[in-house]
Amino acid sequence: MSKQHGKSGVKSEAIVVIRKGKPQLKLDRLETILHNYQDHPVAIISVFGEHRTGKSFLLNFLCQYLRENQSADWYKKNYVKLVNTFHWKGGVERDTTGIYMTDKPFMLKNDKGQDIAVFLMDTQGSFQKKFKTGECSLMFGLSTLLSSVHVYNLSSGLIRDNDFQHLEVFNKYAQALTERNGEGNAPIPSPFQGLMFLVRNWEMSDYEPGSKGGMEYLTEVIKAEEDGNDSVRKQIMKSFSDVRCHLLPHPGVKVTKYKDSSRSSIKLADLDESFLVGVDDLGNCLFSKKNLLVKQLNGGTCTGKEIMKLALEFKERIKSSDTPNVHTLLKINETVGFCQKLQDFEAEYEKNMITKMGENYMEPKMLLSLHEECQEETLSKYAEHEGLTEEKSLANKNYMRQCLSVAFKAMQHKNNARKENEKILIVGKAALAVENVYLDEMEKVASGQYLEDLTTAREKAVKATEELFQASTLDCNQDLVKKCTKDLHNAVKSKHREFKRKNAERLETLDQKLSMLVVETAMSYEALMEKEIKKTKSEADLDRAHQNAHKASVKKFEENDLVKGLGLKCKKDKVQSLSDKITECFQTLKKGTETPKSENEEQPEQDNKMNYVQQQKEAQALFEKRKELALNYSTAYNDHKEKYVEDGELYKIHIKAKQQALKAFSDFGKDISSVAIENYWENKDALEQELEQLFDQVKENNVKNKKNIERSLNPFYEELSADYLRTMNKASRNASDATLGTLHEVLVSSINEELNVEIPYENIQQIAIATCEGMLREQQDEVNNGRNIWKELMDQAGASTVGLSVAKTGSKDGRDSVAIESILANFNVNISQLASIQFLKSIKF
Repeated sequence: MSKQHGKSGVKSEAIVVIRKGKPQLKLDRLETILHNYQDHPVAIISVFGEHRTGKSFLLNFLCQYLRENQSADWYKKNYVKLVNTFHWKGGVERDTTGIYMTDKPFMLKNDKGQDIAVFLMDTQGSFQKKFKTGECSLMFGLSTLLSSVHVYNLSSGLIRDNDFQHLEVFNKYAQALTERNGEGNAPIPSPFQGLMFLVRNWEMSDYEPGSKGGMEYLTEVIKAEEDGNDSVRKQIMKSFSDVRCHLLPHPGVKVTKYKDSSRSSIKLADLDESFLVGVDDLGNCLFSKKNLLVKQLNGGTCTGKEIMKLALEFKERIKSSDTPNVHTLLKINETVGFCQKLQDFEAEYEKNMITKMGENYMEPKMLLSLHEECQEETLSKYAEHEGLTEEKSLANKNYMRQCLSVAFKAMQHKNNARKENEKILIVGKAALAVENVYLDEMEKVASGQYLEDLTTAREKAVKATEELFQASTLDCNQDLVKKCTKDLHNAVKSKHREFKRKNAERLETLDQKLSMLVVETAMSYEALMEKEIKKTKSEADLDRAHQNAHKASVKKFEENDLVKGLGLKCKKDKVQSLSDKITECFQTLKKGTETPKSENEEQPEQDNKMNYVQQQKEAQALFEKRKELALNYSTAYNDHKEKYVEDGELYKIHIKAKQQALKAFSDFGKDISSVAIENYWENKDALEQELEQLFDQVKENNVKNKKNIERSLNPFYEELSADYLRTMNKASRNASDATLGTLHEVLVSSINEELNVEIPYENIQQIAIATCEGMLREQQDEVNNGRNIWKELMDQAGASTVGLSVAKTGSKDGRDSVAIESILANFNVNISQLASIQFLKSIKF
């Protein structure tokens, strides 16, 4: 239910309605009104009093005053019509039922320069015959609980004895508060804020109209002792932190003729000037920068969020009763006030921790010590603000410790994220040291040639790599550096395997070239010996010629650049191979001198020699082609050396590149002569084996790239845990169990969606989603533990945990994006702004 708009663009909304004779609080309307001002300081000016005393009429003048921006001459604009924000009518029948509140605030500045959301509240007339006293007290209590200034509208022109009697409930509040704190010596704070006695239709000449005369009049009234109500008056002064009085003259005879606001167009000219001057003074008393009273709870500024909590607590406590008892309102005020302080101090603790933690990872023991230090600082600050008995103080401090321990969990995850980030940095430096130094050091020794002895070179390379790694990580956490040394050694092993494979390829290429060199040298020997055979006459001369030719051939072989670079063992083996070949050749030549061959026998032998030479040349060509194709095969992975490729896609690349290589080799083999056919098949088999070995290397590198991605996600998981704990802990203070479960589902669903968008690999997506879901289930248990602390606190305080509820919108898979955004918006959660999601988006997959 709402009442029509006034010209100010503000209308009044019912936040309490009467159904079947009983008042019912409309939390949904109140939540809608306060939704955009959850974090804004709030002031609520409520008007309460007997029915038919012009409360709604007065509130419209306050709206007019605020609409005119509190200008000095607003009331002199005679032609201006009065706004109709709050409906009113004349006569004896009541008009307002329940409680109405402006649907929008008037934004004003206080003396601290803060923007304050100011709402006006209209409460139905009290002490009507149709309503029980308890029901009127209920609305009176709610109005007082929510408002920063409670205007007690008195139309009799005086403050009468029964006016104090009607306020006797506040005396009881004060008495109850005194009993609660009677065991200690701490000062007793006023449970409520502002109370203003607004004396309407003031005609007496003893005191001037307005706030100055009103305060003088109130002082005299409070001093009066003859009526026996002096104790009530004094307790009222204790119950409110700010008590004022304002004397307002009658508005004039003209307005009494108007029936109601919907059929009337009252102009300011219709009002007596003394009344308008009085309203102007009243507006200044309520809304000026120095006088504006912001809603407070236990000394802390109250926002729209806390106002909602007060209303929620109030509704829960009166569910089973027509009217709240004295302790109920006090407990609600005390509970919500303590909870507000608890959250304020928790936020201060977090800010203090973040400042002292700095930007770098901190060892767990140091972090725990810092937590204990910041916790004690927070508890000390809390002790400075409280005014409780020792028993209650210890209980509250215990709750605060438990709540701070939950907040500390989020800090630990944040610190773990920094740890994982630093580990990534250190492991990256290890990989860089290995990449830049290890192979270079090995190549310095190898000089591009086959290296027979790897041990010495490896020792030098490892030492140089370790030195660079240590130098590059001096600014890092040294404990983490030590733990990451294993990663350095693993990187060295991997790089050493790479060098060994490269060295083996060099050996194979070298061996092929040396084999050709052995054949060529042996053929040179044979040609030389054939000349010598024609010269020699005896066997002894032939032996001498062989020895000289053998020696010359070996010398020529050893002086070749290929052989010069060989290691001792390899060189010895090749020289021995040459010697064996020469010896075999000599025996054949010697046998030929003993038994001369005919022309028919010499021709096949010459052909065999030619075939052998042809075979060796083609074998060399096949070998070189095999190496070329293996190299071409490797280039198929050039774009994927630093990037992870899913297994299925990687296998497709392998099959395609392998087929291309084998086809190219088959095409090349078409031109091979029959003498080299065996060499062709040997090289083809070798090519297939080599391609599979290369694919194994590619897979090994791909696994490394996958591990790098998984390592890069570790900080995200920790950041997500911290974000989740902070978000859910904050929500757990205001939400029901069902709503908290819904929020958990929505967060998980939203995180999964982000993972699907950001991670381009399906299998890593699924691993990440499963990891997050399992991790957040564990964190949900932590949140529930914190919520149980909160529930216990509320139960101890005599209140119930209630909170914001959100409508179920189907299963988590069935919710549309609008529903999800709506649920997240209810808790001020912006998924894209979470530190974890921003980190996820920064990862280069």
